[in-house]
Amino acid sequence: MEMNPKIHTWSQYASLAEGMLKGDDGEFSGLIRVDSRKIEEGDLFVALSGKNMDGHDFILDAFSRGAHCALVSSSWGEKIRDLPEGIRVIEVADPEQGLIKIARHRLKGLKNVIAVTGSVGKTSTREMIFLALGGSSSGVYRARSSHNTRIGCALTVAEMPEDTSVLILEMGTNHPGEISEMVDLYPVDTAVITEIAPAHLEGLGSLEGVLDAKLEILESPNLRKVIFNGDNPMLSSAVKERSFGKNWQALSVGSSGSYVLEDIRLEWQERPVLSMIIGEKQGRSSYGIKAKLTGIHNASLLGIAWATAVELGISPEEASIRLSSIKPYHGRGVLKDRGGILVLDESYNANPKSMEALLDLVAQSPFPREKRLLILGEMGELGEGSLSLHEEILKKALPLGTVFLFGSMWISLKPPVKVYEDIESLSSDLKSLLSKGYFIAIKGSRTNGLERLMEIFS
Repeated sequence: MEMNPKIHTWSQYASLAEGMLKGDDGEFSGLIRVDSRKIEEGDLFVALSGKNMDGHDFILDAFSRGAHCALVSSSWGEKIRDLPEGIRVIEVADPEQGLIKIARHRLKGLKNVIAVTGSVGKTSTREMIFLALGGSSSGVYRARSSHNTRIGCALTVAEMPEDTSVLILEMGTNHPGEISEMVDLYPVDTAVITEIAPAHLEGLGSLEGVLDAKLEILESPNLRKVIFNGDNPMLSSAVKERSFGKNWQALSVGSSGSYVLEDIRLEWQERPVLSMIIGEKQGRSSYGIKAKLTGIHNASLLGIAWATAVELGISPEEASIRLSSIKPYHGRGVLKDRGGILVLDESYNANPKSMEALLDLVAQSPFPREKRLLILGEMGELGEGSLSLHEEILKKALPLGTVFLFGSMWISLKPPVKVYEDIESLSSDLKSLLSKGYFIAIKGSRTNGLERLMEIFS
């Protein structure tokens, strides 16, 4: 496995960005960030200009928080002739393009670039692949957060350690052409597609639109392998159809296909435990995975991660052992015991597919109906069919336990339960009900900010 080019100093970064360093040169020891509030000692702050705010307004704030350098527009630099003492900047025509130039250079020579896309489970699958490949100690680097846009991928690529031999990107989309642009800028060798489901319908129009947008990942000029959910007939048919005459290999994971999943079980002990058997369709051996994950839907993601690791040369036994130690990622199925109250945090995001998976988990739980609380936020960006999709979820949720709804979208349905529009009222009512023995499931779109509820259980 080849490693990416070594970049150490600010002057080297300035050269890659086709810019000019102003201030003393020095070693780059931090991370690259676009949010000044998250700056830590040694970081590079990229001053991006957006519709509502300009990063240049926060440059001094970034330095006060520990930034060692800022990537800025040359027009800003012209206004500030004399930099305050201790401030170092790299001036470029456009900071966004400068960041992308750095990232594209750093990809040169790297032969193992994986990108994960899909309607659900992108970040969880990314983390599973990272673990299955051996993590940082094995030269694997992945996005620090849900950096799944053009800029997010640039941040991930630009700041990867120099000993990186495998890079894992995450690619999301809410409009056609977005992933196409990303794989043009950051060509990938292995494409991973988790699922196709109703999500971002506002920008993608229909399930077919979602499929077409996700399959833009197949346009990568370096593509060698496509590993995908073989149990989705629409996805499976489309990938196989588009593989004809191509130089890449299509590998399905599911109840049948290249890699077969069998004996999938979710058993509630003190906490839920997911177990499964996986093996190659043509192979004689099979391997067990047993992980403390919430939801049987994670079996597909585990299978895809296992197959990806095996395809990249990890032994099947080692991949199984590593994946058996996986833990849920923040806001995506984290289960916490809070003084005898079991809280499931699925607050990061929601669409109909992931919401149904949550309801299935609640239905399988050993808690009686009167001890189950479901806090359901809205599902965003669903377009014209949003109301009917919310209605279907509500019908499935009501028989399972006591339901609390959050967000104005639910009001139009005139539900038989209370709808909350501010987190304080919801928190107050929850506190009055809570006692030992309850199981609470929280899920909603990012815009709902339901993660704030976790504070009342601390």
